[in-house]
Amino acid sequence: MFHSTRYCDFMKKYKILILVAFILIIFSIPQGFAQTNENQSNEKICLIYFTGIGCPHCAKADPVVLEELPKEYKNLVIIEYEIYQQRDNAPLILKYNDKYNTGTGIPLIIIDNDTKLIGDNPIIDNIRKKLDAISENNCLLLNGSVSFNDLDLNILPGHPKIWSNGRVLIKYKDSDTNLEMQNFVKKSLFECLDDKKLNETTPQAVHLSGKDIKFSKAAEMGPWILEYGEECKNENKKFSGINYSIGIITGLLVIGAIIVVFIKKRGENK
Repeated sequence: MFHSTRYCDFMKKYKILILVAFILIIFSIPQGFAQTNENQSNEKICLIYFTGIGCPHCAKADPVVLEELPKEYKNLVIIEYEIYQQRDNAPLILKYNDKYNTGTGIPLIIIDNDTKLIGDNPIIDNIRKKLDAISENNCLLLNGSVSFNDLDLNILPGHPKIWSNGRVLIKYKDSDTNLEMQNFVKKSLFECLDDKKLNETTPQAVHLSGKDIKFSKAAEMGPWILEYGEECKNENKKFSGINYSIGIITGLLVIGAIIVVFIKKRGENK
């Protein structure tokens, strides 16, 4: 028989290999789950933001709302309407006020039909608390609310900008976008981009009240232009998946080899 003392000696001999195998498996599984959860997280927090270039209060709020927050909250989408230079956007703030009693002062953030923030200090002091309290929020439109994933970009009035994840979509011409392009446009705010598949164009400075934002890259997408910075590489995501698979397989192979040796030793000592 394979005595307990020999069994203990065997386990002592291979315990380092067993430990390494379990470490490979344990540390690989969370990586795989994290990647899956990231891909499956589709809930978006959508806000409407009215601002105006030249408005001194907007100059304080714009960098927070349009630069900082979209980078801090990866599922945040902000539909911006600038009303001083884009005159066709100006009537929209009146329509929102008539529909939802939002007020007509700027800067103005509309979260839902009961929640709004008006003025630089109220926005700067409170917007993060509001965002921390919600995990998803529909886009409040003049004809009702809809999730960003289901939003028909063609029904957005005026000339909006859509900010998310450190990127911005700018509607630069009046034309409809087919469903396939709409899905591609919306996903482009969140996913890694392959520059070779994009219709690249020269990025232009994006004007805020009090400053400009400059992006290193831009691409035309139907009537929209996406401006963005340096992108994550698709290879990184593949490499992450490969690491996950290799970790699991290697760990299982090591354990399997130890089991085979264990069985062989046991057979030799019967």
